[in-house]
Amino acid sequence: MTPPARRISAVVVTYRTGPLLWDCLEALQRAPHVTEIVVVDNGNEPDVQARLAATQDWRLLTGHGNVGFAAGCNLGARAATGDAFVFVNPDCAVAPEAPLRLAEAAEAALQRPAVVGGLVLDNEGQEQRGCRRDAFTPLRALASMVGLTRLEPLVPAFRDLHRQRDALPAGPTPVGAISGALFLLTREDFESLDGLDEGYFLHGEDLDLCRRAWAAGGVTLFQPAARGVHAGSTSAAPRLAVERHKAAGLRRYFKKFASSPWEKAAAAIASPLIEWALVTRARLRGLL
Repeated sequence: MTPPARRISAVVVTYRTGPLLWDCLEALQRAPHVTEIVVVDNGNEPDVQARLAATQDWRLLTGHGNVGFAAGCNLGARAATGDAFVFVNPDCAVAPEAPLRLAEAAEAALQRPAVVGGLVLDNEGQEQRGCRRDAFTPLRALASMVGLTRLEPLVPAFRDLHRQRDALPAGPTPVGAISGALFLLTREDFESLDGLDEGYFLHGEDLDLCRRAWAAGGVTLFQPAARGVHAGSTSAAPRLAVERHKAAGLRRYFKKFASSPWEKAAAAIASPLIEWALVTRARLRGLL
């Protein structure tokens, strides 16, 4: 396939990421179709900030404080000069061809705007939850968090939102939502959606972006040929704060897109239960 005649800007938002930040940036430097890297420093240790500032290998945006992931992505996109933006978590190392594969899928999409997410793997090479998801509803999200999805074979209503156990498709495939750890939009599509919703501080902004793309007549695609290894949970931010931001993001998402009285009632009932489930799950896993 002929490579798209587009310049791809990589945007990396980092907050106290740790050593894996350098693996992320080095991987992007090895990606031949990435024409620039924009690093958005939402807050790192002084030695990391000094190292980031000591090279011209990327464009560094700093001094704005921790404005959150969505706002950081928008800052990076506004500063970028490319025709397409690939957003990469700072603890995700992409394969060299991944940005191109995402751009090819975006270029070929018949519906616009198109949000294209990659295949995000864990350190053992297994697909992570969240790469390809069905549409979110409050009750289905709650069922997933409390483990009711184990009953999916017997109770179809408890179908798991996360479809990482399904066979990998042969090519780009429409899904309800993709992972915010690795995704791409063309500049035109990003601007048509007004970027990410900065009302989300951390978590939920990827779901929101995908939902708005579908609502605008576009598509969200999962591209299995675009791979990255995502360590996950490497930030030094307190885990309890992260889980509460996640709960706040889901609460905002459900409230924003609830249209009927039933959906509004479900969002109001499920949101506090989801927050409880997130915090309790983290404690049970010994993360707090």
